[in-house]
Amino acid sequence: MRKKGHVIALIASQLVTGAAHAAQPSPGHPLVGTWAYTWSEASCVERYRFDADGHFTLSSGSAVVEGSYQVTAKPVVDDFYRLTETILTENLQPDCSGAAVELGRASVSYLQFDPPHDMLVRCQSPSLVSCIGPLVRVPEPGR
Repeated sequence: MRKKGHVIALIASQLVTGAAHAAQPSPGHPLVGTWAYTWSEASCVERYRFDADGHFTLSSGSAVVEGSYQVTAKPVVDDFYRLTETILTENLQPDCSGAAVELGRASVSYLQFDPPHDMLVRCQSPSLVSCIGPLVRVPEPGR
């Protein structure tokens, strides 16, 4: 399900009004943890870390982005969870696609996990029409 384009560009294309604030996801939420996506075209790896306190870190190419997120406790439609992210800090370096991100922008995307919750796809809407992935869970000690 690999699609061209960069996930940060996907985020920027899905702008919503308002800003997401850090809110803790529900205990045991499948999103919490570290996820990796490899762009085969550029041999570049994006790594997302979603903390249990509602904050995330993204490293992509030379870019490092931090922000807050909210994710629905349960799927909102057809097994898709709604994820809202707000970028709070970034280092002005290019990501895997060579693009930069804009501070303060909130974005919405939809996530669908495989049944064991070790892979996910990230989509523009709650359908598999325009998605990137799979993002693969990075094993962490104690999880």
